[in-house]
Parts: sequence; C-alpha cells; structure tokens
Amino acid sequence: MNIKTTITLILLFAAKTCLAQDLPKITPPSPEATALAKFTEIPVSHYTGVPSISIPIHTIQQNGISIPISLNYHSRGIKVGEIAPRYGLGWALQYGGSISRQTRGGTDESQYGYLNNNYDMDFFTDANKRGDVQDTYTFNQEYDFTPDLFHFNANGIGGKFIIDKTDGEVLVQGFDDIDITYLNQSVGNFNGIQSFTITDKHGNKFYFGVSKNGIRTARNYDKPIRSSHIPMGGGRQDFGFSGENYFNSWQLMEIETTYGHMIEFHYGSEEISRTFRHSYDKLENNVPVHHSLELEIHQFQLSEIRFNKGKLMFQSGAERDDLQDSHMLDKISLYDKQDNLIKSYELDYIYTTSIVDNNVHDFLEAQEPRANKRLFLNSIQETAPNLEQLPPYLFEYSTEQLPNRFSTSQDLWGYFNGKNNGQHLTFFDYGNVNIDRTVDVVKSEAGLLKKITYPTNGSSAFVYEDNIALTPLEFGQLVFQNVNPLIKKGVALSQISYSQYYNTNTNEYVHPFTIGPGIVGAISSFVRFNSPDQCSSSEFIQGCKFRVYVQGNGTAFELFIGKNDNHFNLAPGNYELIVEPRGTHDPLDPENDGFAVYLDWFEEADNSDDVVYGGGKRVKRILMDDAHGTIQTKEYEYLDLFGRSTGRIFGLPNFYSISDYSVGQFTILDAFGAVPGSPLGTPQGNSVGYSKVTEYYGSITANSGKTEYEFSVIPDAGKYYEFPYPLPTDNEWLRGKILKTEMFRKDPLDYTLLQKTENTYLYGDILANYPLPPPVFNPGSYSTYCNNDSNPGYSKNQRRYHLPLIQFINPGDITCQNGGNLAYDTYYLTGGTLDLGRSVATSYFDNGRELTTTKDYFYNYDDHYQLGSTQTRDSEGLTRMTKMYYWTDVNDTELGNRHRYSDIVKQENFLDKNDDGIFQPSELIGKQETDYRLWTNANNQYLPEYIKAQKGSGPLENRIIYHDYDDYGNPLQVSKPNGQNISYIWGYNNQYPVAKIENANRTEIDALSGFGTDFDSGTGGLTSIQENRLRSDLPKAIITTYSYSPLIGLKSVTNPMEDSTKYSYDQFNRLKQVKDRNDKVISEYTHKYKN
Repeated sequence: MNIKTTITLILLFAAKTCLAQDLPKITPPSPEATALAKFTEIPVSHYTGVPSISIPIHTIQQNGISIPISLNYHSRGIKVGEIAPRYGLGWALQYGGSISRQTRGGTDESQYGYLNNNYDMDFFTDANKRGDVQDTYTFNQEYDFTPDLFHFNANGIGGKFIIDKTDGEVLVQGFDDIDITYLNQSVGNFNGIQSFTITDKHGNKFYFGVSKNGIRTARNYDKPIRSSHIPMGGGRQDFGFSGENYFNSWQLMEIETTYGHMIEFHYGSEEISRTFRHSYDKLENNVPVHHSLELEIHQFQLSEIRFNKGKLMFQSGAERDDLQDSHMLDKISLYDKQDNLIKSYELDYIYTTSIVDNNVHDFLEAQEPRANKRLFLNSIQETAPNLEQLPPYLFEYSTEQLPNRFSTSQDLWGYFNGKNNGQHLTFFDYGNVNIDRTVDVVKSEAGLLKKITYPTNGSSAFVYEDNIALTPLEFGQLVFQNVNPLIKKGVALSQISYSQYYNTNTNEYVHPFTIGPGIVGAISSFVRFNSPDQCSSSEFIQGCKFRVYVQGNGTAFELFIGKNDNHFNLAPGNYELIVEPRGTHDPLDPENDGFAVYLDWFEEADNSDDVVYGGGKRVKRILMDDAHGTIQTKEYEYLDLFGRSTGRIFGLPNFYSISDYSVGQFTILDAFGAVPGSPLGTPQGNSVGYSKVTEYYGSITANSGKTEYEFSVIPDAGKYYEFPYPLPTDNEWLRGKILKTEMFRKDPLDYTLLQKTENTYLYGDILANYPLPPPVFNPGSYSTYCNNDSNPGYSKNQRRYHLPLIQFINPGDITCQNGGNLAYDTYYLTGGTLDLGRSVATSYFDNGRELTTTKDYFYNYDDHYQLGSTQTRDSEGLTRMTKMYYWTDVNDTELGNRHRYSDIVKQENFLDKNDDGIFQPSELIGKQETDYRLWTNANNQYLPEYIKAQKGSGPLENRIIYHDYDDYGNPLQVSKPNGQNISYIWGYNNQYPVAKIENANRTEIDALSGFGTDFDSGTGGLTSIQENRLRSDLPKAIITTYSYSPLIGLKSVTNPMEDSTKYSYDQFNRLKQVKDRNDKVISEYTHKYKN
C-alpha cells in the first residue's frame, strides 16, 4: 500500500477523555496458554493457509470418550515477542482442554472492571447514569468498558466466549449445546474467577482451575512488580504495583465422563521469579517513551494424566536458557495400571542465540539477558521399556535466525524484518533513526519449521510464502504506513559504459531510468571522480572535469561528489541520469577521466493500492518423501480466475496509540505508539484469510488433478478503523466456512470437473451466503451520540446476541462540538447460531451425465442445537427425510438433567412418494427408538434398556434388550427378543471384555463357584480356573474368552472350540507374530527402517 503523503501531528493530552486515542490494552495469557489459543485464533485450514502438523503421543479411551494427546505445530509464523512454551517455539501440547483469558483493558473482575463498574444498559437511556459513569471514569484510570475474551477447548470443542455483565452468563460466540459456568469469588489473595466447568453435549464435564472436590488447583497468573517509563535521552521512572492478582488461564483438572468416572490431570507449579514484558512504546510530548513491565509468571505445567487404564507422566528437564526458572518438557512416559512402563518419548532441544545489535532497548537488554536465546524442539524419540530406541522424529527450521525477543526489528504485524529500527518500537522516525516496518519475505520466515524426518526415514518438507491479501472495502479511505516488502532499485553510469550510453552528438553520458509508482522514501546518491581536482561536494565549480544531474518529468537536480543518503525526492515518472564531461574526454584513460555515479531507492514489491502483505506465512508446497524413491507433492495457489490474490485482511496492525487527520478524501493515521509483536497481543488474532484456495496433486505445472475450495470471508463489522478505534465486531467465527469444493482430473490439455459440492449456511435461521456481515449479526448502528439517549439494541435469544458497548470520545470531536464530556461511540460484540443449511453435490461423468443430490438441514433452535432433520432429493426426483428426536422433543428430563443433548432418542425415515413436499405418516418407511432406564444397580446410570425398530407401517418391535450393566456402563447381558442371551464378563479394571458367553445369563454365571454377583476379573483377565469353570459348568453355552496386554493390544482369543490364537508384540508394542494353539506361526510382521 502506497503512502504519498506523511503528516506528523503533536498530540496534546489535556483531559482523560483524550486518552480515547489509546487503543484498549491487550494482555495475553501465559506462554503455555498462548500456544494453545493460537489454534483457536488461527485455525488449521486451507482457508488460513495453515497445514495440519501433528506428532501423536497416545489416545486415551475411557467410557466412550477419546482424548488424543499430541504435539501440534502452528505454522503461521513466529512473532518477535513470542515466548516459547516448554516444548519449543511454534509447538503446543494438546491433551484435553484449556481456558485462557485475553485481558482487554482491565481485568473483568477488578473493582472498576467490566463486571463490577457502574456501567450497564441503562447508560443508554438515563442521562444521570451517563454522568455517574463519566465521573467515575474520569477519576479512575483502571475503569474498563470492555469484556475480556476467553479462549476455550474441551477435547476438541473450542471457541471464544465473553461474560455478559447484564446477567453474569457466559456468552459463547458460536451457539451449541454446551454449558459453561464459573465461580467468581475471593479466595485467599485471589479475587475473581476461580474456576470454570464446561459440560459438553454428551454430558461429559470438564473442570478447569479447581478439581471437582475443591482440593486441587491449577491456575496461571502474572504478578506485576514494577513498570518502567523511559524517555529517549534518559530519566527513567519506575512505578510499583499493589493490589489484587487475577488468573489469566485455568488448567484442565478433571474430566468426568457421562458414566460418572474421572480422568485426572495433575500439575507442577512453576514460578518464573523475574521476567519482562515490553508493553509498548509511545510518543509523549514529541519524545519516544519506552514502557515495559517487570513481572513474575506463576504457571502450572502438566505432570500427570491418570485414567482407568494407566497414566501418562510428563517429566520436566533442565532450566531453560531463554526463560529464568522455567523448565523444558524432557520426557513423556506411558504406564499401565500396575505401573509397568509401556513406552516413553524423549524430547531434545536446541537454542539459537540472536546477534547483538542496537535494536533492543538498553534497559531490557541489561535486565533480561536470556531474551537473546530461543528454544526449539529438535527431536522426539520413542524409547522401549528395555531402553531400545526407534529412530527419532527430527525437526529442521528456517536458517533465518530470530532476533532478541525485545528487538524492534519487526514488520507492521510483529514478525522479524531485519531492519535497524533503533531502541524504540515505533511507526515513526525519531532522532537519526529511519523506521522501516515493511515485511521482509526472507526474514519473516525466521523460526519456522521447514522439515520433519520421521522414524521411517520418510519426511515432509514445507515451503512457505507470504500472505498477500486485499484490504477490506472499509479501509478504502484509510492510509497507514508502508507494509509491503521493498525492492532496491538503482541506476549507474561510468566511463566503462561509454559504448552504451555516450551520446556523441551532445557529448554526454545519458542513462534513462524510471521511478515506479511504489517508490518509498528519497533517492540516495554516490558520485566519484578519479580526478576530483577543482570539484566540490556541495556545488558545481568551473574547472571540474564532470557535471552530473538528473532531469525529466519537469524536474532537474544536480549532483556533487560524495555519498548522500536520502539525498533528494523524485515523483514516479521517467528520468535521465546525465554525466557531462567538461573539455576533452578519453574513456580509455580511467586514471584521469574515470568516474562512477550511482543512484538507489526503494519501491514496494506490490504497489497496488489495495494489495497488502499480511502477517506471517502461508503454505506454498508440501513435499512428502516415503524414503523409497517416491516423492508426493501438494502445491497451493491463492489466486482467483484473474490472477489476483483471494486473501482478505482482517484487523489493524499492532498500533497502541493513533491520531488521525483528514486530508481531502484520505484519513492519515500517525501511529504514535506501537505494541510488540506477540501472539494474542492484538484484538483480532487472525489477520488474513482466503476466499479461494487451489490444492494441486503435484506441482502447479505438473499434476494429476486439483481441488478448488471456496470459503466465506465475511469482514468484521463496526468502525474499528475509525477514530477512536473501538474493538471490531469479531466475525472470525463466520469466516472459513466451505462454500464450494470442486475436484478436477488433469487431462492432457485441460482439467475435467469430476465432482462439485456447494454449501449454503443458516445464519440464525436465515439461509444465505453473505459477502458482508449478515444482518442478523450486524446491529448496524455504530453511531456517535452527543450526550443523548440511544437505543443500541441489546438482544439475546436462542439464535443470536448483540452486546452493545461504549467508548467515550474527545468532547472536541467535530461530530459533537456541543456534546460536552459525555460524547460516546457505540460498538458491538455478537454471536449466535451458524450451521450448514443446504449442500448440493453433483457428480460428472465422461458421457456427459450428471447426478445431483440436494440435502437440506433443519434445526429446532428453541429447544436445542442438534440437527433436527434432513431432506435429501436425488437426481431421480425422490425426496427422503430423516427426522431426529432428542430429550427436549420427548420430554425425557433425566437425559436433560445429565446434559445429554446428543443422544438420539428416536429417528424416523420418510419417503415423499407423491412428491408434494409433505411427509405424511403413511410415507414412513422406518423408525428406531431407544427406551432408557435408570439402572440403580449400576451406579444410577441412565442407559438404554430397549432398542426398538419399525419397518414401514409394521409394528414397533424390540430389537435389542439390555438386561444389565456394570458401574462403568458396560453391558453385562443383552439379547434379542425370543433369542438367546449374550453375557459379558469384564476385566482389567472393567476396561476390556474378557469373556463373551452366548446362551447363558448373568444370574447363571454369577452363581458359579469362584464368581459372584456382577462378577468381573479385577485388574487382570480370567484365571485358568475361572475359564475352565465357565466351560465345564455351562455346557450349553458358547464361550469365547480374551486376554490383553493393557495399552498394547489383544494377547489371546480362545474360541468356543477352545482353540487359542495368540498375539505377541515387539519391544515397541507393534504386532510381531500371530500363533495358533500349537505355537505355530500363522503370520509374522517385521518392522524395518531405511538405513
């Protein structure tokens, strides 16, 4: 983006209301929580250009819930101010869930925080209330109108929420059948939110911060020690802190499954006694001022997960070189219930050390010497119990080295750009420093993962490119500092180029050149004469052997000997560099007649008015090498049919304090302050997304086919791009939805379309695809009020919420010249329902035939957020409907009390035989119902007793009958109507079936000698005596028995004929042999790795 004019303003801060020029202070959570929240802010998707990169560790399976444990990598890029979590930069440990807070302004629960201050909805209709709020706001700097933003994840169910001060309820941005409650009270030295409980739609409960019994706690917080205020030139002032501490993240403590059993998460406390946060830099009284914060970070690190089959241990290693008192994750070990080691993973790390330069403030460099170190995960290696090791996962990163964590060498978005910006992070020149916040396409890749080598010796390599996107239409009147990469241009002349540029008619050297429309800054010059006698560095003197000047485009500028940086300005256009020899001239006599003239300048790589290099990287190409000579390639393109970028910019850069000034039709932004680049450090985390992405199976020029994806790119709403810059109405949750997918086959001359899927979405019950914010989520009235009543439209129902917020503005604002101190702007936070409404799938065949299926989706938002019914119409014109019933539809309050919204109690299938669009009872073709029962003998669990089915107009009949369960929800006896009973015995802590007994009921089994009521085999399997007793005392039963190696696999199966099949595993728990009862090998598996 070009800037043709730069206007510098001096801010005068005379009243508290003028501080509206400071954007809301955004405080990210701890490094561990931030690493996890990045995946919510910028999801892995074709839409974001972020590929899925994951190293699986283990998956916990317990009582119907599956919890994958993995290390995941986020490839958008590493911001300069990013602190590595304990597994290295870019990585995050996914293990079941987390909740973290992005503090926006003051903490919600503080005295004048959003939840406790005297601002509420009657502010808009009561002038006295507005006066009271204004008075309190004026005399209390910490007064906060903005709710904090919470990021949450509960075993894959994730999103954002805020707390509505009107009723204290949690408002999840995307509505679903999840329930989030919190405890807000004072406990010891801590006020505010102590814990959260999330209940998912299956009835599983997730306890965050405090365990269910209230005994164990794990919550992170930062304790400020002092803030430093350091003007350029000296005069540091330190300010101490007193007051309360508030938590910024809450660890997952327990998962209580819908069957009532616990998975426990345990933590070790880690107290980082002293670190610094570069808060912001700002122009005050026309002097750059550095602001930083010294603080203690109190965080909890995962140490153990206990589940019913065993436990995972997370062992910390040595103290980190990059962060005082913090420790890296050294080893992850899996144990069974008897504390037998199953396997472990050892993690190895490397550090990089930044090069010392002058781009770090002296104060921070002295106080935080570890900030020049960066922690990277180098390898992960699996180790067997006998200490034998597999080849490791190896990780290679960009050779571009990250700078000091406090470096000012940052582009507009906070990524490394290698520029010398001095000790102050600004958007304006100061002293002798010329600020350069442009994107550097090479440097911004610093720290990124480039290659993974797997234990098989195969590999995946990642090639990245810059995010290039269009600015929103709303930014059309907005101009801010250059961001696009700069290309150095130049023009040169010397006597060596005599034959090319010497004009014998005019006796001059003439070199034409062009200044492009993307020029940034001034022209630098270098002039040297080998015989400089009688020549000056400031004026032309008769007797000098050469005269040098630039002319063209109505301009003439003379040059003199010497080097002159930023010497003169030239507008875009065509020019000539001219060297005029004075007197005789012999180009073959360099000693006396030699000269050299050079001009250089910078131009933007893309100077289109609406094209901007966004923050970080997107994936360009993935190369997958199987280590056996085959390399598969996927390449990605982010262009439309006209070759223009499909990217869109969302959100402003890291401004802290902004002034605006109108010049004609433009608004010039002077950023008088800047916030360092760190994750979750800005109101809008994801700055770019793509409306169309093409994935090639091969390279762009040589491939077997491609898939084209189109996504929603609904912009944020509100006037966040206008003074005084309120928070945007965040619509990221509406973006990235797949609108269309097309799959093509590559033919010799072109592509052939094979399949197309087009999706339309329901926005709060309205079926549409919106290029702009949907009206249901766009209140529209982002207005300025001059001390008068307003009706901003607070709304909350089953389909949406509109939460109006205010921001006082400068009373001198031209809109409210007579508004006094009570002039204010309104803006909104919104959320609601967003679901797939219609999907049209078309298949194309070589004979020209097409098959199209249209599927419509319907919901009953007044009762629940589950899929209510679908209607599918095929190419033959037949329409089928499937209707689902849940507890709210049949008034099963017991399911409701257990929050089991996802249980389908009844399902009906219809065929619209007469094609009238009405599904009548006579068109019913099938039905299935589940009858539940409260099983008091099985820990009061509410589980199915009868599964019923109906065909057509026939009777509804029992198909499966559950006679009994154990306390873990495992069936003990089932049957079909008039069929034989099938009974099960469970073992290994009720986790695996150890016997299947057909034609016997549990009463008969429990009566056997050595058994008993609701018998199970305890911590292991059946003994040989028990197995023989079953077979001898139940002669009519058909018995199959099983034994296991817990957390490894099936150990043996003995069929009703008493033939056994045995399974053995190698030291890495991989299947090695299968043998029959005579120990004859049936099959054998060998695992070999290349080299």
